[in-house]
Amino acid sequence: MARLTRARASYVLMSPRKARLVLDLVRGRYVDDAVAILKAVPNRAARVVEKLVNSAAANAEANLHISRDSLKVKGAFADQGPSLKRFQARAMGRAYRILKRTSHITVIVEEAEPRPSVKRLAHTVTKAEARGRRKRGEEEAQSGQKRGRARKQVEQAAPQVEEPAAPAEEQPVAEAPAVETPQTEDSAPAESAQAEAEATDAGATGEEPAGEGEPKSEDKGDS
Repeated sequence: MARLTRARASYVLMSPRKARLVLDLVRGRYVDDAVAILKAVPNRAARVVEKLVNSAAANAEANLHISRDSLKVKGAFADQGPSLKRFQARAMGRAYRILKRTSHITVIVEEAEPRPSVKRLAHTVTKAEARGRRKRGEEEAQSGQKRGRARKQVEQAAPQVEEPAAPAEEQPVAEAPAVETPQTEDSAPAESAQAEAEATDAGATGEEPAGEGEPKSEDKGDS
């Protein structure tokens, strides 16, 4: 017979309906998995249920010497407690009733088979993913082959039209660039020799070379 331990919270200022929404998430799960789920739930009831699960697990470890890894949440339920009666004042002397409901929440844990190791779970998930990927790859390959056959049939059924060859464009003949003869160093002595010869001829005749000396002024009489 499995050994059981429980934890109970009484007169919790919370509606039983709201508490049951959270209790349904952890029922039948290992203690560590239940705590991990409750940490991610934003409801206010999740904080109370998380404390109860940890309390029940601590009772099992302290009183029955059961390992936490082999504890599973067997039962989790919420009973309705007494309601606090309040009222809200309304118009013309009337009053509306307000019921602040309470609940008694109970969590029961039992000893079960040890929780499977994380390594084994990861290996199982990897194999499942591999099977899924292999199946998706086969489906994609089959769909690709079907599309290829359909495209080939369409190409064979369509009439083939030969396009006329485009005329060759005439390329303009490029003109040869003009070549400038560079001025060499031999032309400089020839020009200097020619200038010396002109100066010698001018000295023999007594004339000044063009562009040298002052121009002669001519006196013109009064007209």
